[in-house]
Amino acid sequence: MNAEHGVNDLVLLQDIGESEIVENFKIRFQNNIIYTFIGNIVVAVNPYKKLDIYDGQWITKYKGSNIWEQPPHIYSVADSAYRDMKEHNRNQCVIISGESGAGKTEASKVFLRYIAAVSNSSERVDKVKNQLMNSNPCLEAFGNAKTNRNDNSSRFGKYMDLQFDFRGNPVGGEITTYLLEKSRVVNAASGERSFHIFYQLLRSGDDALLKKLQLDANIENYAYLTKSNCNTVTGIEDKAHFLETKAAFDAIGIDPLTQHFLFEGIAAILHLGNLTFVKNDNGNSEVENKNALSKAASLLGITSTTITECLTNRSIKDQASGQKKSITVPLDVEKATYTRDALAKALYGRLFDYLVQKINEKLNHSKDGSKRTLIGVLDIYGFEIMQKNGYEQFVINYCNEKLQQLLIELTLKSEQEEYAREGIEWTEIHYFNNKIICDLIESKKGGIIAHLDEECMRPGEVSDKTFFEKLDASANIAKHPHYQSRVNCKSDKFLLNESAFRLKHYAGDVNYHVEGFIDRNNDLLFKDVCLAVGQSTKKGFRELFPESDGDNSRSKRPETLATQFRNSMNALIENLMLKNPHYIRCIKPNSEKRSSHFDQSLVTHQCRYLGLLENVRVRRAGFAYRQKYEKFLDRYKVISKETWPNIRDESRAGYQNGTKIVLSECKIDESEFQFGNSKLFIKQPATVFHLERERNKKKNWLASKIRARYLAFHQRKKFLYTVSLVVHLQACFRRHKLREEYLNIRNAAIVMEKFSRGHLTRKKLKEIRRKQPKFAATLIQRTWRKFHVCINLEKLCDVVKEANGHWMQVSFAVAIPPSVTNLNLKRITSRPTSKGGFYTGPLSAARVKYAMDAKKYRDGLTAERKAYLQWKLAALDLFQGKSSYKNSFESSYVADRIGILSNDDMKKKWIRIASKAGEEIQYSIHCTKLHRHSPLNDSPRMAIITNLALYVLDPKSYSLKDRMSFEEIAGISVSSLSDGVVIIHAEGNTLRKSQNLNASNDCLRSSGKGDILLNLEKYAIEFASKLYLALKTTKKSPRIIVDPKY
Repeated sequence: MNAEHGVNDLVLLQDIGESEIVENFKIRFQNNIIYTFIGNIVVAVNPYKKLDIYDGQWITKYKGSNIWEQPPHIYSVADSAYRDMKEHNRNQCVIISGESGAGKTEASKVFLRYIAAVSNSSERVDKVKNQLMNSNPCLEAFGNAKTNRNDNSSRFGKYMDLQFDFRGNPVGGEITTYLLEKSRVVNAASGERSFHIFYQLLRSGDDALLKKLQLDANIENYAYLTKSNCNTVTGIEDKAHFLETKAAFDAIGIDPLTQHFLFEGIAAILHLGNLTFVKNDNGNSEVENKNALSKAASLLGITSTTITECLTNRSIKDQASGQKKSITVPLDVEKATYTRDALAKALYGRLFDYLVQKINEKLNHSKDGSKRTLIGVLDIYGFEIMQKNGYEQFVINYCNEKLQQLLIELTLKSEQEEYAREGIEWTEIHYFNNKIICDLIESKKGGIIAHLDEECMRPGEVSDKTFFEKLDASANIAKHPHYQSRVNCKSDKFLLNESAFRLKHYAGDVNYHVEGFIDRNNDLLFKDVCLAVGQSTKKGFRELFPESDGDNSRSKRPETLATQFRNSMNALIENLMLKNPHYIRCIKPNSEKRSSHFDQSLVTHQCRYLGLLENVRVRRAGFAYRQKYEKFLDRYKVISKETWPNIRDESRAGYQNGTKIVLSECKIDESEFQFGNSKLFIKQPATVFHLERERNKKKNWLASKIRARYLAFHQRKKFLYTVSLVVHLQACFRRHKLREEYLNIRNAAIVMEKFSRGHLTRKKLKEIRRKQPKFAATLIQRTWRKFHVCINLEKLCDVVKEANGHWMQVSFAVAIPPSVTNLNLKRITSRPTSKGGFYTGPLSAARVKYAMDAKKYRDGLTAERKAYLQWKLAALDLFQGKSSYKNSFESSYVADRIGILSNDDMKKKWIRIASKAGEEIQYSIHCTKLHRHSPLNDSPRMAIITNLALYVLDPKSYSLKDRMSFEEIAGISVSSLSDGVVIIHAEGNTLRKSQNLNASNDCLRSSGKGDILLNLEKYAIEFASKLYLALKTTKKSPRIIVDPKY
């Protein structure tokens, strides 16, 4: 607990009073701490700004923790309710209350988000979570509105039952609503708006939808929305919210047809609001605006005549004639307007109920009949005291009286049960029991609601004045201590009003005006209107108005609105009594929605009607602090050396003895506490503060001990690390010395071996020279081959002469060396040679002739043609294993595909680029250079082969990008596939230096580069064979690789 931030729990305040409670709220509010405990109740002050206290880290912080282990938060209540439900299989409820603008709706959203976050995840569970979370935007659009106190005020009460399976996973839900403020549809107060959905629809920006609904986007064209002179709200984007509403509909599973039906109903209400009535010649009413009439009728699925008849006439039964004939009575302008507004309110109310029904159908996943545990969330109206309080405030304040009665009863009951369970002696708690006020309002015999219903059902002239006179005439009410009017309080100026009375609620006195009580309590719609809409051609409207003329069940007068609400409240209270309750009280710090302003008078008023002071007193009446022995020792065991760090006996008696030791160490008087069966009870907050102070003192001693242990651990770790470094250094040094010794011995041995081998080799060479003859062996071989060739040619001539005309068929046996000058018999015969290197076997004279003709052809070739054929032959020898060779062989090879030699400008540019004077171009072509580290990134280039090197140029700027001399080229690689990629391999450890490069060639570095990758498409073989022949001229034999892996 930090004194600068107030106390976390109001029960721990030293002095209890309204001013102390409000001051504690103010201190915490100014420090952005908006949550405070009253026991297990959380009080939330609306900050009117976003606080970073709801992310995943905060959820993890509160998940699984005790409600008092962490600072106050809605998550504390949510986790406590969820764990109690999950562990004990017990139904829970969370009651959220406060006045409009206090943040009740946001509190319920925070609660639901926490439950969704901590529960398990699966496809089905996530779908249910998504549906539960998206039910809020739908209900807010149709049930919330801008008021003078709140821009997003819930104008209905909501109770949601969250359904969980035995694992604690959400599997469904059910929503119940209470008392929708339907009168807002036809008459919103000045400065307020109707329900959000009207403005969202008109500002949706969906022209096609508006056209179908016969609407335009100008809000000023609709009478129901212009009465309050407030169409826009700062900070609310109606178009964006409409898209959120549509997305929420889709997420829940509401189909597009149902959505369109809801929008049709909204549009019909807007057109009904534009209907005006005028007096005809007979003094009766008739519709003036025919255009609005036809639009409303078409949307409702009925004819203009039908809607006109039901709005301007009323059918009544003639009871006097005995035949119960139906008589049509025309209505005047005032009554016709009333009927129009009644239809609009009834239609909207039934649309809202229809929406809730559809949401419940999608949320109800418990059709398998398995058992479900529940967490109920009640977001209900707060106590309201307006400048002029009417029927709505009367019903809302009655609801708050019932909830206050429930709070007091459950709080006292739980206190009494805990004291009895723990065997604690305590005095009876005296408190104000507001049951007397609830009876005054709801008693079926002589209560205000009973008198109101009686007056509504009485035949004859019924008015608000006769109802008020009935209240004053009732002895049970007029003499009641919590009721005041002109009869029993004649000196009060306000009560001299003939239509005003005062009720003394638990939260304060409220003055009520009876105008509109009868009308709003009846909430009747003429049967003619119900029957007219019930005849709609659209199924949805027929379901909304199921009344039929022959339905006897509908002939009975329906219950009044107050009776319906009283019955629903009694059912709600019975439902809540069966659940374990949790409370969230919401407070509005100011009426201006400012994040930095704290209105103490306003907060004091809310504290009073929320009954916070009574809650604190009830909690403090017995014991301000209570905690299990285990939890108490876990926090305060540091105070005594006998309990630190752990007690020896971990039984309940052991924990209780440990608690006694701690209290004795702190010298706390025995009158300040009592021992229960499992908990310690402390009376005064000062005792808790004393324990905290003693704990803080011991924390310093404990911190020094921990610090010393940590420093010792750290220094030891550092020492061991240093030792390991020294050992490693020694090992490295010893290894270095031994390695040096080994290398010296090894090098000496190598030198000795070298000299020994050299000596033996020289000695052997001398011996060989002494044994071999001194003349050359090659000369003998050449002479011997020439001799045999001459002999075979003489034989051939003799045979040919004898054969005459058939000489070409002559064959004879020869023995000729394969390397006969100018006559390669091995290629002619395609036969293998003998071991001695001579061709042996039959030789055809025709083959000899073909060889001679071939030699003659070769001798007649020009130098250019011979070079071209050598180019083709090189391609055949080197690359016939590549898939694209056939296409390449059939095409003509061109040496200058760029045309440099035929273009003077290009030739001049080449002269500037060439590294050496006189360097001749042998081949040029456009290509694409592939980057070694990123082959997908390529660049257009020009490849030029000269008699000295390979050049790679930029085709746009003619700048030199790379030059690889023939000395640097180690080999050429291509794949065996049909691609056009050629890799020119550079010699290892060879630096390719750029020579004669001007400033434009700064891109070439002086250091060596790697291989060059070029993509030449279909000219790959042509380029590679030309480069090979150019390399051959330098007497260099590069490696040629044709392999699939390239």
